[in-house]
Amino acid sequence: MVVEYRKIFNLKQISYCYFAHVRGAKGELAFTEHELQGGFEIVWLPYEEAVMRMAHSVTDNPEGSMYIIPRDTALLNAAEEHLVSENK
Repeated sequence: MVVEYRKIFNLKQISYCYFAHVRGAKGELAFTEHELQGGFEIVWLPYEEAVMRMAHSVTDNPEGSMYIIPRDTALLNAAEEHLVSENK
């Protein structure tokens, strides 16, 4: 769980992250209309590639640079601890 206080929006946001193992076929996506218009997509990546992509992420807006990239990087760093202990 990550709690963010986004000063530029006067907003408190709580993001939850879960570990899961997929069994069987992946289900159908259910994006909102806003997400579809924004070009959202699901990308399944190995952990190492996800870390590399976040490390090289660039954004042209304050929300991405001040909140989204640091939040997602923190979640990946926390996930590494669980992945290491899970593979022991």
